[in-house]
Amino acid sequence: MSEETKRFSKSKLKENDGQDGKPAYVVYKGNVYDVTNSIRWPDGKHMGSHTAGKDLSSSIENAPHDESLLSKFPIVGLFEPEVEEAGLGKLIRTLHLHPKLVHFPIAYAVIVPVLALAYLFIGNTNLESASYYLLIFVFLSSPIGGLTGYASWKLNYEGALRGVFSRKKLLSILLVLDSMICLVWRTIQPEILTSFSAQSYIYLVLLLILPPVAIILGHEGGQLVSA
Repeated sequence: MSEETKRFSKSKLKENDGQDGKPAYVVYKGNVYDVTNSIRWPDGKHMGSHTAGKDLSSSIENAPHDESLLSKFPIVGLFEPEVEEAGLGKLIRTLHLHPKLVHFPIAYAVIVPVLALAYLFIGNTNLESASYYLLIFVFLSSPIGGLTGYASWKLNYEGALRGVFSRKKLLSILLVLDSMICLVWRTIQPEILTSFSAQSYIYLVLLLILPPVAIILGHEGGQLVSA
């Protein structure tokens, strides 16, 4: 590396965010790329999710496209972090905890009402019991997925309040609340679904809310990593 190679600190990189006529620089694996002239980075913003002036290594690694897309852009220098990241932040980045853990509540939330409906059609009480036990996992795993998502949001996007994050926050709260109501109700009243009462239909509707909420949450997350 030549002595003339320009080096960027985090604060210096942040100045090149593509706003107000400034160049748009992004970092991947220590290299600073100039994406100013890219039609996909107007005013330093990419797909409404990423902004220039940041280290996007983690986001690019989670995206369906690889680093080869950056080869068309010139490297203008090297990124030198001011402080070595350690502790929980480093663990979240290196292990990609949120993308791995968030699949559990999404999958469970979809299966819970499927098993409940299967019980209503087939009449096997084991199916209703299985629905209840998976509901427990939905309630327990949803906060974990939400907390790791919040941590990733703070680390990768510096807590930027964009529409997608606001929607994910509201949907996450809805998923936790709905699963909690169903779980408490079913625990207190084990025959809630098997009694075939008016309450049974209300309980079933609450269960049926879980899949669309979970699927939309997954879709919103997919929008981020594909951006």
